[in-house]
This record gives sequence, structure tokens and C-alpha cells, in this order.
Amino acid sequence: MSNQKDLFEILHADHEKVNDLLSRLRDTDEPGRARRIFDEVHDELEIHASAEEETLYTRLSVMGKTEELEQEALKEHANIRECLEQMEGLDADDERWAAGVEALVTAVDHHVTEEEGKMFRAMKTLFTPDQLNELKIDFQNAKRILKREMAA
Repeated sequence: MSNQKDLFEILHADHEKVNDLLSRLRDTDEPGRARRIFDEVHDELEIHASAEEETLYTRLSVMGKTEELEQEALKEHANIRECLEQMEGLDADDERWAAGVEALVTAVDHHVTEEEGKMFRAMKTLFTPDQLNELKIDFQNAKRILKREMAA
């Protein structure tokens, strides 16, 4: 038995990492720490969403049977990015910060629930194990490239 994670385990691990960061963000009342955690959340979400869009959603689009799922996921990504953008302009001690955190948590929770439910089911039926492995490699490579670009 291989210890290597499959695509769905990798996506779920990303989701768990963001959920952990969001919990830490909710729990801190120190503005400097909140800003650092937010910056990490922002980077993780941007890398994850962009890699999904470049690899998974593009392949789903080619399949032609999941347009509604893909469009919904793209709207959810746009909503998450809007939440991030609104918070970007706030100081962590601004009275609107907590509301921004809650809006972000709600948007991420909704997206993860939809993706790990409907999207994962669709992908498991549409793609062969070899195609899923190829998607996993493409997703991981896209994330690596995006991380490098963000660090530059």
C-alpha cells in the first residue's frame, strides 16, 4: 500500500490547512498576529484557487458535463477573493475586521462543502484513476509554480 496521497486527499489537506488558519485568525485578538495569519490565509487561498482553476476546472470544462459545477465553483472563488480584497484594505483592529473574517469563513466553508461533495463525486465518475493521478501531478506542479511566483 502506497503512502502517496491521491488528488482528493491533497485537496482536502489544503482545505484543512486553510480551516486551521481561519480558526487561528478568529481566535486572535492581537492585530499584528491577525494580519500575519490573514496574509498566510490569503496566499494559501490564492494559490489553491488558482491551481484548481488552471488544472481541475479546465479539465472539467473540457469534459463538457460539469459546466454548472464549474461555474458555481468559479463564482465561489470570486466571492472568496472579494472577501480577501475587502479585508486587505482593513487594519486588523478595525471594527469591520471581525465581520470580514466571518464572511471569509462562511464563503470558504460553503465552497469546501460544495467541492468536497458535488465536485469530488463528479470527478470520481468522470475521470479514470490514471487521469486523476495526472490531475494530481498537474495541480501540485501549478501550486509549486504559483508559490515560486508569489515569493519572487
